[in-house]
Amino acid sequence: MGADFSSHRVFAGNIDANRLRVDVIAAIRRHFDQIGLIEINDELQASRSVVIGPAGRWIFVGDSAGSTDVADWDAFHGLSSDLSRLAPVTDIVMSDDAAVHFFLYRDCQLVDEFGNAEFPFLAFASEQEAEQVRGNPELWRDLLVERAQTSDLRKAWTQVWQAQAREILVTTAHLLGWEQGNDWPSLLWTGYYWDDEGDACKYDEFVRNTSVNLAEFEELHFARNATDAIREP
Repeated sequence: MGADFSSHRVFAGNIDANRLRVDVIAAIRRHFDQIGLIEINDELQASRSVVIGPAGRWIFVGDSAGSTDVADWDAFHGLSSDLSRLAPVTDIVMSDDAAVHFFLYRDCQLVDEFGNAEFPFLAFASEQEAEQVRGNPELWRDLLVERAQTSDLRKAWTQVWQAQAREILVTTAHLLGWEQGNDWPSLLWTGYYWDDEGDACKYDEFVRNTSVNLAEFEELHFARNATDAIREP
């Protein structure tokens, strides 16, 4: 019926984005070390992989734990929580191009969530369920681009059943400055993987032949057991 993808975004805002990117990479390594995973060189042997995009207003982090066939949402959101020690973190989770949810983490806590439908692509069973993920734009105020208003975010975040999830994502991306979002394919539409009805491709293949400079990305791979572990000096 549609595509699935998910990603993390770490907010640099007006701080030194290059410095934050270095800190994000270091924090990712610490996170996996603390949960008992070893960094390895071989992606094919990895049980978890992430990719870190270039420095910018938001730093893109793709995460294989958010991939449909092997999704581990506790692990996926656990990384977001940990990274939010450094700066606010938002997660994008899209299901079947029909249900999109945005999550906001600050100081290791999930502080807000918006969703237009129940996963994978269902209408909310009750008003109470819908209200739980209606989202509070005021909690996102400091993340908005210049001249954007919280009322704009409120207008974009409709929960009308079968509303256009892709349009919600594009409008939200403009308001928060994730990226322009008009071009497809782009990083807005993928995580570590993009999966269309079980036909998955990796982010680098998804954005091939676009303006995305893959030389600015760094991949990290982790496994429970590894003979080819990277030993940091």
